[in-house]
Amino acid sequence: MKLVVSGIQPSGLIHLGNYLGAIKNWKTLQSSSQSLFLIVDNHAITTSYFKATSGAEVSKDLKTSTYMTAATLKSIGIKNFFIQSQVQEILSLSWILSCMSPMSWFQKMTQFKEKKSALDGASLGIFSYPCLMASDILCFKGTDVPVGEDQTQHLELAADIAKRFNSLFGEFFPIPKANLSKFYSAQATRIMSLRDSTSKMSKSARSDLSRINLLDSQDLIRKKVAKAKTDSIPEVFYDEARPELANLIRIYAEIKALNFEDAGKGWNDVTMFKDALCDALVKELDPVRERTLEIIDSDELKMELRENAERARHIAAKTLEEVNLLVGLR
Repeated sequence: MKLVVSGIQPSGLIHLGNYLGAIKNWKTLQSSSQSLFLIVDNHAITTSYFKATSGAEVSKDLKTSTYMTAATLKSIGIKNFFIQSQVQEILSLSWILSCMSPMSWFQKMTQFKEKKSALDGASLGIFSYPCLMASDILCFKGTDVPVGEDQTQHLELAADIAKRFNSLFGEFFPIPKANLSKFYSAQATRIMSLRDSTSKMSKSARSDLSRINLLDSQDLIRKKVAKAKTDSIPEVFYDEARPELANLIRIYAEIKALNFEDAGKGWNDVTMFKDALCDALVKELDPVRERTLEIIDSDELKMELRENAERARHIAAKTLEEVNLLVGLR
């Protein structure tokens, strides 16, 4: 049985890159496949607590952003989403899997090398969280994982861990796979910063002008698009050699369901195109913002999270019990 599993970190607000690159596709996937979507708050603490000067302040921010993420997903129309930390079986399985996974697998992870060099030292969580990511998938026996190109190495590790477990205890876990061409359009994987066309749009970028957050007001969206970097050529057309403008055209194309070339036609100048892009963004995102702010503290959202977590725990508990029996812990 096919089961789609994916997740999003609740650190920071969901931005346009998250939406066009992943979440909008989740909405399509859930209509054709069984699916589970995690709000991975345990992953979020690998760096936020590590760099924090005030743990109490960070924990408050994490709780707020976790519920804000949940409200945003619900407003977009995502179902079967739950908070990772409310399903403790994921952590228990992660420990078991970590005990049979060679350290060398984790030492070669590209993101670990990058984060280790960027930080003054590195927490154990930054080293070991790919095993938790594998557990996010394997605890539910996920088969299909929609990931961006920067996450394929983590999915390959999850597959290696599943194969390792199966080699020791017999065929138990399905081997999860990614299918970028199936789950993501080429344009959706390449939503770049509005200020730096060489970097993907990111929650962690220092400048808020670099991204469109889904909860940005209409005025703020227009301000950010107006300030988005473009080149000095007045004509509007799609060309990869014009990366800043190409990025804006890709965004417009994704929202309007057009191909790149058509999305870049019919504009007398960049200002006119930016105005049209703003109109499209406001029409797409404003209902999400309004609905999110409406339900963020609602009993409706809290009840849905409880019910979704309970269903996820039912699946995860069965997997964990079977794993415990296989490894001799029961």
